[in-house]
Amino acid sequence: MFLQTIEELCEAAVHNPRHIAESLGRLWRFGGQHPTANVLNHSLEVAWMCRHFSPAAQLWALFHDAHEILTGEVPRAHKSTELANLQAYFDMRLKTALGVALTASEESQLSFYDTLSGDMERKHWGNYVWQWNSIERDAVEYFIEMTEDLKP
Repeated sequence: MFLQTIEELCEAAVHNPRHIAESLGRLWRFGGQHPTANVLNHSLEVAWMCRHFSPAAQLWALFHDAHEILTGEVPRAHKSTELANLQAYFDMRLKTALGVALTASEESQLSFYDTLSGDMERKHWGNYVWQWNSIERDAVEYFIEMTEDLKP
């Protein structure tokens, strides 16, 4: 399946989380330069950091970078205003499709943990230890399980 539109991405997010997880697992962080960090592991790490948040916030942590399936993974320093605005629009559509409504505090905290995870991935480069993987689970299967458990 080749997703080309936000409508298709939203449909897959709701009905085919396996496709989302597998696609995120093929997107390598830092514009493809990171030797061990893909967007799936990053998303699971942010969700792990947010494990004490509301189910909606945890669900959004899993999908917060799903827009990159359509836009590609672009390092923060090289993201244009136009791309950032497009990703924000895609995020709004994804949140609606997933039934996610976050408080301003949840948005802020999730953004903080997203940035923190990225900073740690960059700082420790090839030696980063994924905290979510302390449970030794397959990333795709864990993403699917969490998605099903957290959906409203």
